[in-house]
Amino acid sequence: MILNLSLKNNEHKELKLVGVSESEKDVLYWFINNKYIGKSLAHKPLYWQMRAGHFEVMILGSKDRSASNNFAIELIE
Repeated sequence: MILNLSLKNNEHKELKLVGVSESEKDVLYWFINNKYIGKSLAHKPLYWQMRAGHFEVMILGSKDRSASNNFAIELIE
């Protein structure tokens, strides 16, 4: 997946991350390129400040469940 990040204005660009779990009370732990970026409840968003590059997002939940996906962010003018 490739996301395009526009530099047309100086507003902060955030990527909305939402994880799904069997229980809405589950705490989900988020990592990008193996670096912890925060936690959220299932079905609730966590926002990450975007920047150009190649990334792997990983989410860890209860009962040692996990999921991951790769994506890239490209700058456009």
